[in-house]
Amino acid sequence: MRVFAILAIAAGASAQQAPFTLDQVLGSAFPTELTAAPAGGKVAWVSNAKGVRNIMLAEPSGYEARKVTAYTADDGQEMGSLAWTPDASAIVYVRGDSANRAGEYPNPGLDPNGAEQDVWIVSLDGSAPRKIGEGHSPAVSPRGDRVAFIRRGQLWWAPVDGKTAPSQAFKARGQCSGPVWSPDGARIAFVSDRGDHSLIGVYDAAAQSLRYLDPGTDSDMQPEWSPDGRSIAFIRIPSSGLRAVREAHRSGEPWSMRVAAAQTGVGREIWRASAGRGSVFREITARNQLLWADGGRIVFPWEGDGWTHLY
Repeated sequence: MRVFAILAIAAGASAQQAPFTLDQVLGSAFPTELTAAPAGGKVAWVSNAKGVRNIMLAEPSGYEARKVTAYTADDGQEMGSLAWTPDASAIVYVRGDSANRAGEYPNPGLDPNGAEQDVWIVSLDGSAPRKIGEGHSPAVSPRGDRVAFIRRGQLWWAPVDGKTAPSQAFKARGQCSGPVWSPDGARIAFVSDRGDHSLIGVYDAAAQSLRYLDPGTDSDMQPEWSPDGRSIAFIRIPSSGLRAVREAHRSGEPWSMRVAAAQTGVGREIWRASAGRGSVFREITARNQLLWADGGRIVFPWEGDGWTHLY
């Protein structure tokens, strides 16, 4: 009898609870792009609450979340690529999704004015965000004076203070991507995609010079500066021709890591994956696939035993 009484009480309590609604399921904010500030212990992220995307901030000592932006419309426009200024006083970000093959930007909200993918900057002092210009993949200079970004396959830059309009940094063949500033903020490394291969380029603003590092006919990617700014590490994936769509690719000619001198472009191989498992590069979910640590060590992902680990 006691068991039946307990079951009856539980059933009655369950009947009194409010139903778990679909709105509750879909209404929980979804966080992405968690990014730590270079100073001050602050963290920022993008919050998608019922389709409305905003940048959120938490800082010492209470770490209570607050909005940095104040968008209110569920317009389907993506937000991401958060990049802090060196003094952690402002955040550069991208609003809008990438264009299709025809160069058209997504406009799911059917805005009569159209839509585009733009680089923005917002200060943490409560002032309104300011548009820097059309583009994506922002990289803020360690000097804090300029932000580089990609516009239609070319590298552009603009002053952080907005006093002058954005301008194209240089003209280059291929499609540029992934700009990375040198530690002293004097040079920019980037990937130059040429279709069936890609190169690592370095642009020196003061010298007005453009150099490609250890160039070949393979696919070079993910440039990472050494702490002293003298060298760049990158990943080289051997060219193997075109494969059928969705074809499995679990082994092949092994990928490798190389290091090149930023001034001369002369490079050398420092590590090569073994044949078989792990011979095909598999990236991890991270902004950088390579991390150049102190003591001349480089951290990288590898599937050498069939599972991805850091080495």
